[in-house]
Amino acid sequence: MDLQRDLLPCPLLFRFEDDSRICDVSRRVGRRSAAKRHWMTWCNEGVSCLYELYGHAPAAPLAGFSVGQRDALDRISQAYCKVGRPPVDVSSSAGAFEALCGAKVSCYSNEVLEDFGKPTPYQAGMVSLPPLFARPARLNTLLQGRELSMWEEWRTHLLQGASMNCQEASSATFNHQQIYSDVSRVKRPMVYASFVNELVQRRVVVLKPVRASTVGIFFVRKHDQSLRMIFDTRYVNSQFRSPSKTVLPSPAAWSRVELAEADALHFSQSDVQAAFYRIALPEDLQDYFVLPQVRTDSIPGLSAAERAQLGSFCSPCMNTLPMGWSWAVFFCQAAVEAGFRIAGASSSAAVLDRGPAQCIDGAACIHAVYVDNFAAVSTSASGACSMITRVKHILEEHGLGCHDVESGVNCDFTGLSFDGSRGIISVTPRRIWRLRMAITHALNRGHMTGDQMRCLLGHFTWSALVRRESLAIAHACYAFVASQADGSGKLWPSVRRELRWMSGLLPLLYHDMRTT
Repeated sequence: MDLQRDLLPCPLLFRFEDDSRICDVSRRVGRRSAAKRHWMTWCNEGVSCLYELYGHAPAAPLAGFSVGQRDALDRISQAYCKVGRPPVDVSSSAGAFEALCGAKVSCYSNEVLEDFGKPTPYQAGMVSLPPLFARPARLNTLLQGRELSMWEEWRTHLLQGASMNCQEASSATFNHQQIYSDVSRVKRPMVYASFVNELVQRRVVVLKPVRASTVGIFFVRKHDQSLRMIFDTRYVNSQFRSPSKTVLPSPAAWSRVELAEADALHFSQSDVQAAFYRIALPEDLQDYFVLPQVRTDSIPGLSAAERAQLGSFCSPCMNTLPMGWSWAVFFCQAAVEAGFRIAGASSSAAVLDRGPAQCIDGAACIHAVYVDNFAAVSTSASGACSMITRVKHILEEHGLGCHDVESGVNCDFTGLSFDGSRGIISVTPRRIWRLRMAITHALNRGHMTGDQMRCLLGHFTWSALVRRESLAIAHACYAFVASQADGSGKLWPSVRRELRWMSGLLPLLYHDMRTT
């Protein structure tokens, strides 16, 4: 019997018998069987998608396997099996679609919310903030060169030309009703005052005599169910120049990492807790970020002299870096990168988008900084751990408190999953499941707006960067976005086919560092 030499076309991996026998087993056994069959069915779907992309309709299974086909199918089945079951917090396709494509209720439809997700009402004690009385970090002790000059001479480097005072500009050109804030600020003023008092105690804001508000405040839910505090800084951002590009370790950057064949990788990582609110603003920059006013007598702990100076109402002004300001990510990234510089790490060892390929050989150690998250990767467990421990110590000495160092052969970092024993970098199962369920919901609905398709394509593109050839899947989807720029339309057959390919091939979006 002759076996073909090409990998494609290849047969489906799994055959399923009549489902009627499942009815004769217990509910628990039935659930386990269904879960197992799901990833097998998904695997068959992925092989069918590869066959369609190859340019042929599915055919009958082959009479036999070549050695190359058997190895390829083994790798494929491992990738689908490794995804596992859906995470508990990704339980419905409608919820996944809403989270990724920005389907929001009308009161949250403001464009300021697009980058941060669906707002969540304020809950006392749930907001991620620095510890009480924590002293914010002064960046002039961390930064150097260009970043230090931009920080210390911000009026020259950051402001739009000869910008007038923020308060003068706001009274002349801005409608303050456009500023978005959490509804509790209006409906529960005492709750808002209590929260402002907490921000004062944690040195996130300082109180100043009343003035026009320039920023709003709202909250979004984090993965650990705590709340992230976000500021509507659209007006303030208009007073500043567009920020310099922040170069991050993208999936494409990680896909250029190479590993010697016999080596296993070790990872160590940490992150700065509430990073933005641990970085002190220059004092004269505070007046650009003014929160809604609050009654002075609702803030406890103020002396009589302080109350007299503030008046009946006072304005909380940001004492720390506001998340939402256009330059906040740039300076937070620069602060953490400075920790690696002080620790003696080489800039050439940083994993960066559009940067050079990195080769991990011997005791070499590479590192990555993603805003407030940082990690080191090495074939030496002690080398990776000692690097992150040094950086953590340096950052904490400067006032940037960090979470404990996590080390191991397997880890998740900024949406990617690292398997050091196999040398595999892939999209995390949670992201895979959320994107698959969102695509499933889109296919079931049968219609989408151009903005929703654009968001879905953005999430797929990010995942596909770890396996760049998969970017060729989407073509008709982009034409659909252009055709539905201002409305909603039925999904074309070609769009449905591409969405099905995206969903079917998600577990294959991984990079094998040993085969580069």
